[in-house]
Amino acid sequence: LASRISYWRSGWRLFGDHPWMGVGLGNAGFYMPEYLDGYAWRLPEVRELVFRSGSLLNIKSLWIRILAETGIVGFAFYLAWWFMNWWTGIFMESRNDRLQATLGSMVLFSLVASLLEGFSLDTFALPYPWIPTGLLGAAFAMACKNEIKSGSTTGGEKSP
Repeated sequence: LASRISYWRSGWRLFGDHPWMGVGLGNAGFYMPEYLDGYAWRLPEVRELVFRSGSLLNIKSLWIRILAETGIVGFAFYLAWWFMNWWTGIFMESRNDRLQATLGSMVLFSLVASLLEGFSLDTFALPYPWIPTGLLGAAFAMACKNEIKSGSTTGGEKSP
């Protein structure tokens, strides 16, 4: 746990030096050794990764990584995407169609899971946040198309 907290702290310090635009996606590992504090250098895992491994250090928190690599601007875009999916999931969950309601619930659960998991993993490569939100987008587009076809848009008027 100590090394993980050290990685989080170094990522936070990296964000503090590059708050608006970050250092670029995938670039935090290049900066991390210079942002590690003295305590981190005494940890065997950190020394092993820096001196004997061919890989870069990792922030180990999606939320701090997004801040460090994309800054406030990128973090705001990611949060906007996250909340858009959250509200779309709530909308779909309230639908009369059971499949659409189930997809809405699935997305809400997957977003909560990715929110919590973001404190210990820092990758966009895992498929389970992306597949449910992609299915939600498709279901939402189909629901909107069906509403336009049936004329149940605002006010119950038929569309031309």
